[in-house]
Amino acid sequence: MRKFLLIYFSAYQVIVLKVVDGAKELPDNFDSKLKDAINANKENLNFYIAGEMPNVPVFEESWNFTIGDDIMHGGFINQALKTGEEYVIFQRAVTRVKDVGKC
Repeated sequence: MRKFLLIYFSAYQVIVLKVVDGAKELPDNFDSKLKDAINANKENLNFYIAGEMPNVPVFEESWNFTIGDDIMHGGFINQALKTGEEYVIFQRAVTRVKDVGKC
């Protein structure tokens, strides 16, 4: 019998990277260090999750997301940006795996 996995995009995350020393890419191991803005600041990281939006297919229009609005989005604070700083914004899809049985 084979085991099947159902994989779907359950949410989308917005990641903010503050450019430091000209670095405009996330480090190779960013995923293991990725935190909310408060914990990223505590750990002196220059990147953080600014928000998470669920993948709800019933929406007919695109999501609008304002970077740095200082509002909570999906459990993450979208920290206000600092004037004069340079930032790079990334978006990623988050998947969760469900075991749907055997055949």
